[in-house]
Amino acid sequence: MAVIDENKLIEEREALEKDFNNTQENIKRVEAEVGSMKSNLNALYGAIQQVDKMLSIIRQDSVKKKEEGKKETSPKEDSKKVEEKK
Repeated sequence: MAVIDENKLIEEREALEKDFNNTQENIKRVEAEVGSMKSNLNALYGAIQQVDKMLSIIRQDSVKKKEEGKKETSPKEDSKKVEEKK
């Protein structure tokens, strides 16, 4: 039968403490990385929102230009243009 002496228990405790401290440090490092990743995610989302806003502005301007172009020519003028092409 093996006898566990005080020195072996102290060695085991030191090994467990070392593992505990390493794990704790890894958790802190990963939490910092997660925080950085979340910041990057928020920045990317902000950029997406900005591009969406610019796309919306461009599309609204395009619709307005098309509507203005239609208002400038009357139906009679449009039919004259069709007649001229024939």
